[in-house]
Amino acid sequence: MGDKEGTESTVRAVMAYAGLFPSWGISGSARRWWDFFINGKTNIGNERVLHHYAGALNAVPVFKHFRSNPTRLNLLRLAVAGNMGSLINIKPSGGSSMGFHSEPSLMRLDGYSADWGVGFYGHWSQASSTLACENALGWLCFCCDLVPSSSRMLNTLYTSTEANQGSDAGNGDAGYVSGSGGVCTWERAPKLRFVPRDAFRRRVFLAPLALLLEVDAAELVDVTVDLSQGRVLVSITSHFSEGLGATTPAVAVLKVQRTAQAGSMLELPDKVHILCESGGGGEWLECEPATNLGAGVYLVPLVHIDTSTGVELKWHSSL
Repeated sequence: MGDKEGTESTVRAVMAYAGLFPSWGISGSARRWWDFFINGKTNIGNERVLHHYAGALNAVPVFKHFRSNPTRLNLLRLAVAGNMGSLINIKPSGGSSMGFHSEPSLMRLDGYSADWGVGFYGHWSQASSTLACENALGWLCFCCDLVPSSSRMLNTLYTSTEANQGSDAGNGDAGYVSGSGGVCTWERAPKLRFVPRDAFRRRVFLAPLALLLEVDAAELVDVTVDLSQGRVLVSITSHFSEGLGATTPAVAVLKVQRTAQAGSMLELPDKVHILCESGGGGEWLECEPATNLGAGVYLVPLVHIDTSTGVELKWHSSL
């Protein structure tokens, strides 16, 4: 949206100085060599700051560009690396540090927090779990755990022998288009369930659908995606405990956004229903339609504070 040329220029600039490497310290980290000299407690001269706050801020436009181009998984990997770097600088005591000393004789967090908070804001603004698929690797979950429901599903998730035949394996692109071949096609996708593991558990992105889901005043418990049926089931629970009594909100807000065109799915769901868990046995029964506030925003009444509430999103047209 907006200035497409400017957006792409920004992302290219970030990719020029923040790369992907097999190292937790460098991958996604901003190139900052002087900040310890200015703001650090320990200063030994020109030393690279690992996961300076700029890394998490750099991840913001990269995340947004990926969500507009959900087959470019190299963008997702870079965004996640930069975004998660902010958490590295949290000490066991709960205090924060401006960055990690890369000097071999130090290799520790700096004693001052400096401007770490700006980077943590960047982390918060994009923290999410992402379901994606790569033909060479199969189905992937970034900052979340895939939960296989059967051995057949496990094989579908993690093997891609057929995908490597006649496909561009290893190029970092996903093949979500119907009939493109490989494990990432909608026809071959299993029913997928995953559990968010990011820091806030309030935002998930489903790359095959270019679908961003976000909740306020609640927490995501798990998400089930049935691509062949055009159905997504989101399980949410309240942030609050029973002891808070009257201060506990009775509703949550679910925001549904399409970030790019994906297949033949309609722009927004035809139906969004509230589901109640029956007897804690994992069975869901339809309770009532969600209140549609417009523009993909729904009001979700929380059935009970100590149990999950299900929200079912359904599309009339299948994928």
